[in-house]
Amino acid sequence: MAVKEAHRYSSEQPAAVLLQGVCFTYPDSSKPVFSDLSLQVPDGEFAAVIGPNGVGKSTLLRLITGFMRPQRGRVLLGETPVGQLSHQQRARRLAVVRQTRNDRFGFTVGQLVAMGRTPHKGRLGRPSSRDRQKVARALTLCNLRHLADRPITSLSGGERQRAAVAKALAQEPDILLLDEPTAHLDIHYQLEILDLVTRENRRRSTTVLVVLHDLNLASRYCSRLYLLGSTGLHHSGPPEEVLNRDNIAEVYGTDRLRVIEHPRTQRPVLIPDE
Repeated sequence: MAVKEAHRYSSEQPAAVLLQGVCFTYPDSSKPVFSDLSLQVPDGEFAAVIGPNGVGKSTLLRLITGFMRPQRGRVLLGETPVGQLSHQQRARRLAVVRQTRNDRFGFTVGQLVAMGRTPHKGRLGRPSSRDRQKVARALTLCNLRHLADRPITSLSGGERQRAAVAKALAQEPDILLLDEPTAHLDIHYQLEILDLVTRENRRRSTTVLVVLHDLNLASRYCSRLYLLGSTGLHHSGPPEEVLNRDNIAEVYGTDRLRVIEHPRTQRPVLIPDE
């Protein structure tokens, strides 16, 4: 099936992330996750990867980080193949907020956020005044300064997620990857997390690529969507060109959703149909 591309990129448009002809299959599976995946995330974009369960959304992020390598094709950060970057070089270029985190250790919020500065430290690993400033800024942006001395294990789920985002922001990445950052959070924390990521996107032109299951949140916050289906990339483009009834029915296998236009933002909103 040919991929529907709402807007083609010009050859002069710089890419923060570029995948070219990527093929990937897990070692214990005979079914490929991606057979010939190509997509481009422009510098400064706030984009979302959407699609049903099992189509490779989290796998896509792992390929971008270099944690997994494709059997064929290329994954580039800017103009550099991710496999050619050292661990430290990658950590200076991109930060990841994962879907699941290990919060069992007794770090305080401040200690966790300070770990985001690790890629920028010198040989002795001592924090500089700049490191301390960036940690303080991240704590402030995420409204965590009053919790800096609290153990991570004592926080609510929403507060832990804010701490994970603060650690990523302290890292000062060019690219921020988030894997379902709103999962298991109530609506207050969902909006809070996406609002603060939006502010960072606008303040520093940080490229943001987020995996989201909630299509209305993706429509509300993101300027571009990558809709993955069982055969790879089904459609990409702005929300109003991706989130239509035909695409939803084909990829998600349901025609029980109606797409309307938000009266203020003019973005598409999906509601259950009768």
